[in-house]
Amino acid sequence: MINKLYKKPPLSQVKELQDFRAAHKLKKLATNNLRWEYISTGKGKKTIVLLPGSIRFAEIWFKLIKILEKEFKVISPNYPEIKTIKEALDGISKILLKEEQKNIILIGSSFGGWVAQCFVRKYPHLVKKLLLSNTYLPESRHLGLYKYINITFPLYPTPLLKRMLRNNYFKIFTVSAHDKDFWKAFITENLYYNTNRKEILNQYKCIYDYFKNYSFSSNDLGKWDGKILIIESIDDIVSKDKRENLKRVYPMAELVSLENAGHTPGYTQPEKFYSIIKDFLYG
Repeated sequence: MINKLYKKPPLSQVKELQDFRAAHKLKKLATNNLRWEYISTGKGKKTIVLLPGSIRFAEIWFKLIKILEKEFKVISPNYPEIKTIKEALDGISKILLKEEQKNIILIGSSFGGWVAQCFVRKYPHLVKKLLLSNTYLPESRHLGLYKYINITFPLYPTPLLKRMLRNNYFKIFTVSAHDKDFWKAFITENLYYNTNRKEILNQYKCIYDYFKNYSFSSNDLGKWDGKILIIESIDDIVSKDKRENLKRVYPMAELVSLENAGHTPGYTQPEKFYSIIKDFLYG
């Protein structure tokens, strides 16, 4: 059945993913009744931690991982059935402890950017550089929506939940026309075959937790001497006011604004996106 999903994409793209999976077996870590799985690869002196967005799977970064692992140690987790941001932070910190890593370069996109902002505040001593891509701050104005979602979505049958979530991913996950069929197949595979009902519902609880229980200011990182880079897209689904609020909280951050890049510039403008990241890593 999974093979049928990948009939439309070019064979070269499918083989690239298959080869990546064969060479990057997931490591496992059990913590606080959660089973974490993560990619750990590369042998560089600097360590990069890639936090995926709401799609939840480390493999979403596989093209970037292939580039970075040649020069850096790279760690990227799958999110398990986390229902709070704290569970995410605890799990990631324990992965770093197991891997004996500190002074990391933390990269978070979208939902991963939410987790990254919380992580650097709880564990500033572990983070040397922070890169936030296409993300925004916790804002209480979203509480009503996610409270409603957390009441109503448990009433929906699982097939409907997955269909709704897949359609949402297709809207926010901007890619080039050449890659569209491949990423549609990838998202469908991971949502329908690798994601269960509890993971979906807990993810919305986690989002609600972020908006309800977290608040950031420009003074939070006053004693932290790390560097920050913000990547934004002018045509992002993240509105202009949210992008401006993010920059106000991080006035020390470098900023790169992209045009015609959408919510996922790593896939619409991959060469430029990777170049920006590598410049920041070496800067």
